[in-house]
Amino acid sequence: MKNTKANRQKFLRGYLKILLSWKNKKQNIKLMEKSLKELNKTLPKPDRKVILYKSRNDLWSDLWSNLKSDLRSDLGSDLRSDLGNDLWSDLKSETWEYYESIWPIFVGYFYKNLPTVKRRLPTIKALDECIKSGIGYLWLSSTTLYALPFPKISIDAEKRLHCENGPACEWASDEKFWWIHGVKVTQKIVETPNKLTKNDWLNEKNAEVRRIIQDRMPDFAKKVGAKRIQKDDYGELVEIELPNDPEKIARYVKVKDSSTTRLYYLRIPPTVETCKAGIAWSFGLEEKDYLPDQET
Repeated sequence: MKNTKANRQKFLRGYLKILLSWKNKKQNIKLMEKSLKELNKTLPKPDRKVILYKSRNDLWSDLWSNLKSDLRSDLGSDLRSDLGNDLWSDLKSETWEYYESIWPIFVGYFYKNLPTVKRRLPTIKALDECIKSGIGYLWLSSTTLYALPFPKISIDAEKRLHCENGPACEWASDEKFWWIHGVKVTQKIVETPNKLTKNDWLNEKNAEVRRIIQDRMPDFAKKVGAKRIQKDDYGELVEIELPNDPEKIARYVKVKDSSTTRLYYLRIPPTVETCKAGIAWSFGLEEKDYLPDQET
């Protein structure tokens, strides 16, 4: 395969398919262990232990309960911050940010003549086999090669973790995490949105999560006690009292997405008096300048 932009994109898409294939594929632990041992042989100190864990919790517990001086000196104070960030932030919103193991393979595939690539070719090939066997995460110390399989994931068209009716990330140990378009949310928001309440919305500190709650909560305006201010062909303008908010009130335009027919609430400044003015504001326009028919 020639080193062209199209081929590089094809290569990356291929590896993304490998990642997504673990959504419904049974993991072969023996194959993973074999590929890890082969990878370890290509690294310095081949007598290093190789350990494959089923979950982040198992790895974390083992690291801290069996922390020895050599591991401490090797990873030092960065152990908690680096591993902790990786282990406990689950998967980041962008899947590619976590799928870092492919980059040495990517470079080795398209830039074979680099001196560094030539020196480390056995390691790059072994790493390739690890990924294809189902290994998703690797950590290395002077004594141990730690590894985790890929979790089962679901993503949207923008490659963000996303699932409308279940966990978007599920580990072999049944650890599950829920995401909507790259935003981490609770199981309740995803699986039982009909049970969401006004307090769920009011008490949520994260603005993105709060927006998702209002989008997924059936009859949002009624549940939060909104009152109608105005209605026209552009939508319905409602107002909600917020005693703890600096502005004391919030105004929303209830509109329908013409492409999906989905109803959603667009927050607008509390001084806006009409639906048309609110929609115009969302486009950075004055009400008189908002001409949707002309734009179409």
